[in-house]
Amino acid sequence: MSQNYIPQKIQTKPFITVSAKGLSNGLSNTFNDGADFGPDTLLNATSPSQYGPPYSNTTGLQEALNYITSLGGGKLYLKYGTYYVNQQINVYPTGEVYIDMEGEARPTIIMNTVNANCPSGAPSCGGFVFYFNSYSNTSQNNSWIAIRNLKIYDQSVGESPIWIRGGYFATSTPNERIGRALIENVIIEDASPQSQATDRIFAERLRDVYIKNVEIYAVNGVFGIETADVYNFKLENAIITGVQAAFNFYVDYYTDNVAIENLVAEADYNNNASGGIVSIYFEGYPFRSFSIKNSVIRSGTNYNGAGIFAYYPTNNNSVEVPSFSNWSIENVVFEGQMASAIYMYGGLNVFMRNIYSRANSTGFPSTLFYLNADGNARMNIDAEGIHALNAGALLTLYLNMDDYAIGPIHADIRNYYFYQNNPLVQYQWAKPAVSGASFLKSLIKLRGIGELTLNDTLLNNLVSQLYSQYPSSNGPLTTLYAPNYSYTPPYKNYTFYDYLPQPSTPTVPASGTALQNTNPYTVEVYLSGGSATQVQVTRAHNGTTYTVWSSSTATAIPSLTIRLNPGDSITLTYTTAPTWTWVTA
Repeated sequence: MSQNYIPQKIQTKPFITVSAKGLSNGLSNTFNDGADFGPDTLLNATSPSQYGPPYSNTTGLQEALNYITSLGGGKLYLKYGTYYVNQQINVYPTGEVYIDMEGEARPTIIMNTVNANCPSGAPSCGGFVFYFNSYSNTSQNNSWIAIRNLKIYDQSVGESPIWIRGGYFATSTPNERIGRALIENVIIEDASPQSQATDRIFAERLRDVYIKNVEIYAVNGVFGIETADVYNFKLENAIITGVQAAFNFYVDYYTDNVAIENLVAEADYNNNASGGIVSIYFEGYPFRSFSIKNSVIRSGTNYNGAGIFAYYPTNNNSVEVPSFSNWSIENVVFEGQMASAIYMYGGLNVFMRNIYSRANSTGFPSTLFYLNADGNARMNIDAEGIHALNAGALLTLYLNMDDYAIGPIHADIRNYYFYQNNPLVQYQWAKPAVSGASFLKSLIKLRGIGELTLNDTLLNNLVSQLYSQYPSSNGPLTTLYAPNYSYTPPYKNYTFYDYLPQPSTPTVPASGTALQNTNPYTVEVYLSGGSATQVQVTRAHNGTTYTVWSSSTATAIPSLTIRLNPGDSITLTYTTAPTWTWVTA
């Protein structure tokens, strides 16, 4: 459906106009400025040129929208000026409607609304409220609304300037999506601190939503843009500041695609809740695709949330098991002091390229990547081109072992630069709901200067050790592996040192006893001497045991170099112990 479509019912001209000035009674600086509706339009007017009290901009806007809605839609121009809106502008069509509302030279809407007129059962609603399904019409339709070229100066504490709902949130129509929405070239600015959890723009239960060229300047706001249950959503060329969360997307029913491009999101209002500056919450139904690229995500001091927060539990999903959400994060800069740059939980297939993280002081973000590993963790992460400056850690594993089978988790993070001697990998241990929980076939690989590998054998060994240490309580945040290199400020000339340390050489075990390489990297074992009959190696990836050397009678072992990958085991059969040295391969 073309956005320039005009219903055939409008015969005299292809648009309707509304003015911020009076039309007939001298309220206008220019007497009768030619608009169809204005502040002296009669309340509940059924056609243009009906005048009377209450003489307010709200009446002019409301009656203009009522009139164009009664015709099935059309083009509505808001003439340049300042509109003072003292109550909600409600549009509740009972059938298909096509409304294109555009400001001439970007008029200003000063909102001072109250939520007393919100429909029964609705959340805190806003200045412009559009319901394609007004709680009574459950038929599918192709309605759409376009809002363009406006500046909204919001004085309504706890109200949303723009709220658009398509389908009706009800159990009888759980997957209903109605209509489309376009919001373009709109500026929203708060006039006072916002103390309630409201959104500057809210869109719900629509088939398509496209928001572009939007600026939101909140004052201690909670949310910038919030959407729920939209099949296809795109946000492009936006600046959002002064909020706890710039963008929230909730999924209770099927959603196909969310795309964000050219976003500057600044959460300079401290966040005391979970989530992040860009948050995606999925509950129970498949979510197909999310992408964000060419964006800057910036926090204030000690922001408790994440830069990007991905929450997709798979255990609630009765439709697709396992269910995965496909994510792409490209060319994104994280700045400020946030708990983590990217938080990931649940069934996620994540592709990341060119991620740059910097902060105002050492140790923030607390971690670049945060992986929440529990019974819902089915992650596949492919990350390349990571530049981490002043991060507390490259990767944090939250081991919330609340199920018998965890994972699998596959993470390949390569070509990264990590500038300080903070942990490459750290972990947190949460009290398990069951004992004996173990990782499925999981593999985490970090490939910077050297290569660090954590496979399911090593992870399960770690879990066993932690459970023996903390059987009934949570463990502290602990470094699992740290690099060893330095830099010279201002980071122009820096020298890296090999971050793979020399492992300590373990004591030779008793004859016939296997000893495992529990280091998260490959080692070489230099072995010789003693009086022995056999040397065997068991590979962790397939459990196969190989004989490296053997003798029918006990004799000295010749000089051998044996390579043990993480999780591999070596077994010596001897009468006199040989000598060995373990080094990094």
